[in-house]
Amino acid sequence: MNAMTKAMKFIALSGAMCLLAIPVDAACDDVLAIGPVRVGMKKEEVVRSLNSPRAVKNSSGFIQKIYSYDRLVVAFDEDMRVAGVESSNPRYCLDGWLCPGGDFRAASRKAKTASATVSTNKITVHGDGCWAVATAKLGLVNAVIIKCEP
Repeated sequence: MNAMTKAMKFIALSGAMCLLAIPVDAACDDVLAIGPVRVGMKKEEVVRSLNSPRAVKNSSGFIQKIYSYDRLVVAFDEDMRVAGVESSNPRYCLDGWLCPGGDFRAASRKAKTASATVSTNKITVHGDGCWAVATAKLGLVNAVIIKCEP
């Protein structure tokens, strides 16, 4: 199963969370996205949305290429589709409300309604092959991360 298929299953799960009236500020079809970057996007679509990256790193294994922007990292799989995104930039949020720099306690309360796993310094939403994690530092959301496995 490739990252795109797993992403679609995760989107279906996320859509189900939206149907459960989970309070989110963005459209539910954008759940598996950080800012304008969605899991499964082609490399060219990312560049169209964000322009050229500040740095490009080649890798081996499931993740083949990593693009770095201003506190935003985008990882591409062997098909050159987004398989992971990490943001520590407050402009790039998960689903429009889970943002780096935001209040972690408030985010935890919202996340609990999504049946997420919430601990002292981490929120995790599990899907089928993809998951989202928000980490905390000093009471604020430090980073928001989406990862997919091969």
